[in-house]
Amino acid sequence: MIRLDRLIAGRMLFAFFIVLSVVGAVDFVFAIVDELGDVSDSYSFAGALSYITLTFPSSVHELFPFAALGGALLGLGSLASNNELVVMRASGISVWRIVWSVAKPTFFLMILGLILGEYVAPPLDKFGQDKKAELQGYTGGEREGFWQKSGKEFIYIDAVASDGRTMYNVIRYTLDDEGSFKSYITARRAEFSVEGDGWNLIEIRETELNSNAIQTIELPRSNWESGLSPNLLQVLSQDPDTQSISGLFRFSQFLDREGLESSSYYLAFWKKILQPFMTLALVLLGVSSVFGPLREVTTGYRVFVGITAALSFTIIQRILEPTSILFGLSPLFAALLPIFIASGLGLFMLNRTR
Repeated sequence: MIRLDRLIAGRMLFAFFIVLSVVGAVDFVFAIVDELGDVSDSYSFAGALSYITLTFPSSVHELFPFAALGGALLGLGSLASNNELVVMRASGISVWRIVWSVAKPTFFLMILGLILGEYVAPPLDKFGQDKKAELQGYTGGEREGFWQKSGKEFIYIDAVASDGRTMYNVIRYTLDDEGSFKSYITARRAEFSVEGDGWNLIEIRETELNSNAIQTIELPRSNWESGLSPNLLQVLSQDPDTQSISGLFRFSQFLDREGLESSSYYLAFWKKILQPFMTLALVLLGVSSVFGPLREVTTGYRVFVGITAALSFTIIQRILEPTSILFGLSPLFAALLPIFIASGLGLFMLNRTR
């Protein structure tokens, strides 16, 4: 049985990395074409290529489940085309024993994908975003920043350094206890204090609205206590799908404490947590297809089925994500439903296999 496990694992992993390489290469080329629109005198083609390379692991992480599906279809499909599966069955090896042989390398891919999505892709993606912003210039009006609420303040931040300890072009709108506008403060830069007890605002212009007049003052430096920490800023400045699991969880809790909408971050959190199980469910679907309707078809047809299945589940996920937020459904339900569909179809077809 050890030889059987090695044979199946070798075929599946080889097919997995072939699929991942081909699809990843296509994605990389399209990313280059898309990024060419941002190339300028300050942001050269070399800078764009560096940015795409740094953010590419995030794309690879998203492709992992579908590459595993392709690995199962092509790896086991090659065994079926060479009648090796028939020999295994004729030797008394059950379908479920073969499924278990496929599951073993799948567990390895699940762990590999989890490590890539938690420890490798997020910091590289953040570093790439920061390098791009640095090359384009932090003060450019065309580049979009982000807003955040903290206590009684609404804050606009143009950019955040990779370590989260420096903010650029900060605007603070402060409200009073009755919710009315109190002051408007701009700062060229904000640096997290060495003591870790707040922020130091640099090059400040403060406009305060009093009952009788509007007063404007300028200061070289001022202290600012805020609930925004460097760890939270590292999460806030990135798209939810490119963040780490731990970062998403911390920031979702922060949004809950501030009474803000956190569904999109919880949805990204559950997608990251459950992605290994999505990988396992799609592999199960691929194995059941090889034993069922794809037992005697060509390799090209299996590739077509794999692409169709991957697109179908991608569309389901893309529909469920905004739908769950719009109708107030549980983000956990939106993340689990595609997994249940894939695993349910796989188990149904395997149970029909004789």
